[in-house]
Amino acid sequence: MIDEKKKIRIIHLTTDSAIGGTERMILQTVRGLDKNRFESIVAALIAGGPLGKICVQENILFYTPCFKSKFDFFAVIRLFRYLKKSKADILHTYLFHANILGRVLGRMAGIKVIISSQRNVDLWRKRYHNFVDKATSWLCSVIVSNSISGKNFLVEKTGIEEKKIRVIHNGLELEKYPVSKNETGVVNIVNVASLTEKKGHIYLFKGISKLLDLNADFKLFLIGAGKKESYLKSVSREMGLQDKVFFEGYRDDVISYLKQTDIFVLPSLWEGTPVALMEAMACATACIATDVGDVKELISNGHEGIIIEPKNVDQITNSILRLINDKMLRHRLGANARKKIQSRFSAKKMVHEFEMLYLECMHGGGLN
Repeated sequence: MIDEKKKIRIIHLTTDSAIGGTERMILQTVRGLDKNRFESIVAALIAGGPLGKICVQENILFYTPCFKSKFDFFAVIRLFRYLKKSKADILHTYLFHANILGRVLGRMAGIKVIISSQRNVDLWRKRYHNFVDKATSWLCSVIVSNSISGKNFLVEKTGIEEKKIRVIHNGLELEKYPVSKNETGVVNIVNVASLTEKKGHIYLFKGISKLLDLNADFKLFLIGAGKKESYLKSVSREMGLQDKVFFEGYRDDVISYLKQTDIFVLPSLWEGTPVALMEAMACATACIATDVGDVKELISNGHEGIIIEPKNVDQITNSILRLINDKMLRHRLGANARKKIQSRFSAKKMVHEFEMLYLECMHGGGLN
């Protein structure tokens, strides 16, 4: 029997303490959960990122076992001991490494309800990743995908049964996102993404380099950090883009950029339901995004934004040029995009669906 008066304690365990879309949605969920019914702890395998600092500032309990590598035996022991002592009712894990470790250690620690997450269409996976995912999937109660494409990926690539997977889309608090307005006279193009190969920056660079010959008046701001930063800076210089492309690094004030953005471009090679794109849409920004993951759930081509093929440099160039030259189109796409977020992708809806899932799992006794 579940004590209705006792708060349900949930540990939200992710892989890294760097801030990306997954971590922003964890924070969004924790902030929104009913504090009279749920008690949350945020945890990350790897320390050093801003997630812990943000949690401390917001009085959210935070823990990290400080993994030094994927095979840090002593960190595994520290995590197991923490889970054992935590008295958690639910362990909710995010991203591949946290999912696998959380399933095994959570079960060993006696946590009755373990929820895994599928946050992306993980094209980077090797066969053994899919094998391990399937082999340990029985240890969790349910897998939550933030996208239909992510659910389909798991079913098709790992063989995990469809009934094991729920889809709960990302959600935003629209009132926190002002309508973008740029009065500088120069078209501001923004990309918010980790500086990694999967985000497709190299194709964006190739696309905008063609605009130089057309004397287009624009600036491109890259918000994010990652392993490819030095390489991308070098490529930018080689292409003669040093006066057009600005590397802003990781920022915790992304909205301050989005509210002055004319065009948002997401040239990713794969995604789930991209949070950065949703945030740009919430600011009524005209968006260009590749046809990956659940982008088509967010954007109807030509209505809420422009959808292009991955790696298609000509489409990047032509789409940006079209929006630079047509201010009315930018405004129309942006207005429709904001309405889409408001109607279908609210934080309130996302949090409510998680609350219902947590209660269902608790009353259902945990493991299937």
